[in-house]
Amino acid sequence: MNLRAILAILLCKFLRFVSRVLHRGGTAMPGRFALKVCPNLLSILSRDVKTVAITGTNGKTTITNIIKHILMKNGHKTGLVGTIQNEIGSEVLHTDNTTPMTHDFMELLAKMVEADCEYVVMEVSSFGLVQNRIGSSHFEVAAFTN
Repeated sequence: MNLRAILAILLCKFLRFVSRVLHRGGTAMPGRFALKVCPNLLSILSRDVKTVAITGTNGKTTITNIIKHILMKNGHKTGLVGTIQNEIGSEVLHTDNTTPMTHDFMELLAKMVEADCEYVVMEVSSFGLVQNRIGSSHFEVAAFTN
């Protein structure tokens, strides 16, 4: 990881801490500042995993869970980013949004890479796309359910 990416992550963590101290939770500001410092930060964080994105009006949760279970049954440790919950292998994590805020997504990706996930399967909401929550993430495969 290059110096710019490390600085972006540290800035994001600092701004997230400040927003929590000031009771300004739920803001996308820390992630946006991190992406200004290092625009390809999400690509750097996701380069060690194969990412599958599912978007569309209906069926995102069903399709992401089916793909995750197929990959896991074939011996591939897989992370899931979804509406109901996030998962790293068999570990279940709480989620607030279908597509997490940028700083939450960066943290989740880093945890998945650290846990040796080979794949990340994620639901990407249209709202998440409009708010640029996934930034410059690279996807091996993307599907539109409509």
